[in-house]
Amino acid sequence: MTLERKNPFNPQFGKRPHTFIGRGELINHLIGSYDNFNAPERTTIVRGLRGSGKTSLLSDISFRLEDNSDWIVINLACDENLLANTLEMISLKIEQKASKLPSINKLSINTPLIGVEIEKTKTEYKSFYPTFLQILAKLRKLDLKLLIVIDEVNNSKTMKEFASTYQLVIREEYEVALLMAGLPQHVDSILNDKVLTFLWRSNHIHLSLIEPYFMKLAYEEEFGKRDVIIEEDALDCAYLSAAGYPYLYQLIGYHLWEQEITNNRITLKEVERATELSKASLFQNVYSIIFRDLSSVEQQFVLAMNTFEMPVETKKIRESLKKDSAYVNAYRERLIRTGIIEGAGYGAFKFSLPFFREYLIEQEKRLNFNV
Repeated sequence: MTLERKNPFNPQFGKRPHTFIGRGELINHLIGSYDNFNAPERTTIVRGLRGSGKTSLLSDISFRLEDNSDWIVINLACDENLLANTLEMISLKIEQKASKLPSINKLSINTPLIGVEIEKTKTEYKSFYPTFLQILAKLRKLDLKLLIVIDEVNNSKTMKEFASTYQLVIREEYEVALLMAGLPQHVDSILNDKVLTFLWRSNHIHLSLIEPYFMKLAYEEEFGKRDVIIEEDALDCAYLSAAGYPYLYQLIGYHLWEQEITNNRITLKEVERATELSKASLFQNVYSIIFRDLSSVEQQFVLAMNTFEMPVETKKIRESLKKDSAYVNAYRERLIRTGIIEGAGYGAFKFSLPFFREYLIEQEKRLNFNV
């Protein structure tokens, strides 16, 4: 039989999954801190690898806070239209909030975007700071607070202007909070920019992998809702294969749900098939991009690692690359900060991502085949 209920696992990027695990305490802490005007969490930067759950975290906080009548939440992309979209989205949200709250539904809301021109597909803004102040003053009169959520941040000119303006409005003590997320290298670039050093005083969160046991419990619960039993060895294979990696957890669950199931039981065979299907998507959608984004030296580093059993000693990488300790240590620390590798005892480290070794083997096969 096939499971008739809607698949609760969602490996698509950008969507809030139905089954979202391992971040509950963090989310509750952040939401709870927003009502504290002086809480450092009011400006939070989240960093993490692709597939670590950054977007899901932002989506879940946005979804939950939007139900609070005291808050307006806007979700933005970090692109060239960031400034104009900030103003337009706040205006739109005020109108939506006005229609729901009797206390302000008779208020006339006029767009503050005087001087904003749209030509073809490019939006040009004028006087962002004073216009932003104007609309924040309107929110203050309405006793509304603002949460700005920006995903996939990068150190662009527009982002610099936005962040610098945000710093100024914070000084004016407006009820505004900022939640941003991005890849480790992009977050580092923002924090190391001389114009944006004030962001070092914000709340920093690194999304590491989730405790795998949470995934075991979640698989049991989700399939149990449909009266499907996962046999013990199959369940162990599923959650240990996911290895705490949120994207892979969603992939394996999704492919398991879509399979034909006999006698309401999932066996090791079904899990192994789901895992293989998941690895194909994982390699194509995540690991290929992670590897591509590495510098040539970082690529050489991880490929050299892959020639040894894990964990590997720093000494062996020095000998393989024929480089001194300072050189190897510098690139080792960079890869640790991105989340691709992790320490494994004194002077040793290993890959932190599940099946990344297999991906590198396939990558080398393709490189050698094309020679």
